[in-house]
Amino acid sequence: MHNKSAIFGNSAGSHRTLRFAYGVGAFGALLCFAPIPLLFLYYLTEYAGISPALAGVILAIPKIFDLVLDPWIGRTADRFAQGRGSRVVVLRVCIAILPLSMMLLFMPLPQWPSAALVLFYTALLVVQSYTVTAFSVAHTALAGDLTEEPVVQASLLSARAFGSTLAGLGVSGGAPLLIAASGGGHGGYLVMAIVLGLAAAVGLLWCCHVTRGTPLRSAAVSHHSTVVESLWQGLRATFGNRAFYAIALMLVLIGIGSTSFLSLLPYVNKYLLHAPPERLSALLVPIFLALLAGVAAAPAVFRRLGTMAAMLLALTICIAGVLLVGAAVWRAVDAMLIAACAVFGFGGGVMTVLITTTGMQLASAGNPGEGRLGLYLGILFSAEKLGQSIGGIAAGGGLSLVQITPGAANIGTEVAARLGMLTVVAPLASMTACVCVLLASAPGLKRQEIVTAGRLEAHA
Repeated sequence: MHNKSAIFGNSAGSHRTLRFAYGVGAFGALLCFAPIPLLFLYYLTEYAGISPALAGVILAIPKIFDLVLDPWIGRTADRFAQGRGSRVVVLRVCIAILPLSMMLLFMPLPQWPSAALVLFYTALLVVQSYTVTAFSVAHTALAGDLTEEPVVQASLLSARAFGSTLAGLGVSGGAPLLIAASGGGHGGYLVMAIVLGLAAAVGLLWCCHVTRGTPLRSAAVSHHSTVVESLWQGLRATFGNRAFYAIALMLVLIGIGSTSFLSLLPYVNKYLLHAPPERLSALLVPIFLALLAGVAAAPAVFRRLGTMAAMLLALTICIAGVLLVGAAVWRAVDAMLIAACAVFGFGGGVMTVLITTTGMQLASAGNPGEGRLGLYLGILFSAEKLGQSIGGIAAGGGLSLVQITPGAANIGTEVAARLGMLTVVAPLASMTACVCVLLASAPGLKRQEIVTAGRLEAHA
């Protein structure tokens, strides 16, 4: 069994290796999940022959289950790790499920009835979604097991954000090219899923190898609370942490805006830009490159402005990006649309780091040794998935309302105008609502900012 000093060693090389391996774990996990919000709605409507509204429901149902069960999944992952002495065991179980589930989602199916297709895809998405939650809870909490030093924890969480962003960049840029190079259609999507699944498995296995044997930090788990306290009692104990639930609500709203926007981009590419599927990379890659830049800039923005001002700036950038998208669609200017997507991505990158860091701080503030970290993290991931679920419903239902016919070669001018409006309305409304929640929760977030600064000063 490794101990912390053995894992980190005393050299800068050991620190870099650990950070890299930790980030590669997040990279591998997101390779299995990123194709779902980016490509799966389009795959269901254009190739599986499912109506947009029904496809949106297929994407939404698993997330609705997550809303109820993710806190339980988070606490169960903690208990499972506690019984075996390490969270790495949870990661190993997830490796066996995540790549395979993605490959099955893009597997060509016979001409099944619609009800059978809905059941098959929904069941697979539920399995994948729960596995992603278990991985995310264990992987995020692993940073606290690897080190007790706040500065090193921050570097690990930064590596996690970089790994996730790079995976999104790889999927957005590489997946459409893989699909096109493999002949498109069902076969192209299956080749894409196999290549990404194998790459994900390699990354996840290496992360587990480098962090193997990492013991649970004793302060993170209380044997009495995790064994005796019921789930409802644990949830009730979190209700007083209002600032934490404000962050959770903001995650819901951000999920709605980003998921609806990304889900609609393939339709914008096809019907408004009249471009082939492989040209989708021209829209997605700038988003994730800018997202990566936003992730890199977030710590500096946070240090200069603090939590509230930094979040407000990030959301303002996101809203500006959405408005630029509307202007670009209205004028049918490709270069402006690409630039607008990049602006939206940069604001989203900054916001991703800020909201994850703040959520972790608030979870720790509500978890002074009671062993509820997994529960808090489960709630956060539940909120994130709920937002993605509503975003999927908004995108799928909106496509039906604007009368997009699955597989149609072209659409009329009026339908094109409605599609352009739909692409802007959902993300603009959700980001604006997020600003309102941020302003309403300002007192609680400022108190937490003062407490965190005091803790860091005392640690120094």
